[in-house]
Amino acid sequence: MPGRECYHCKQWIEPGEAHDCWTTTEAALTEDLSEDLREAWERLRETAAARASRTTVVNVVHIRHRDEVEPPITDWLKEAYDVSEALSATGAVKRARKMKKHTA
Repeated sequence: MPGRECYHCKQWIEPGEAHDCWTTTEAALTEDLSEDLREAWERLRETAAARASRTTVVNVVHIRHRDEVEPPITDWLKEAYDVSEALSATGAVKRARKMKKHTA
């Protein structure tokens, strides 16, 4: 029986060879990096984690004809528009506080 290619990591696996690409850890992959590269990797990872922690909620309403734009759709749109301004202002204040904290 010939070997096979791992579906996930594309590594060639010989018959009878142990292979578990899911157990490869970040520590194992980064252990041979120089100190500069390791620090760069950590900064990149922190940035990615910070961006991933932000939550975005989206609601989609399909309107196919102008006759469909009437209450309650218009009420929902007005409410969403008003809340958007308040939430954007709150987010800006939080970002400003965070930047001030990091520079202090």
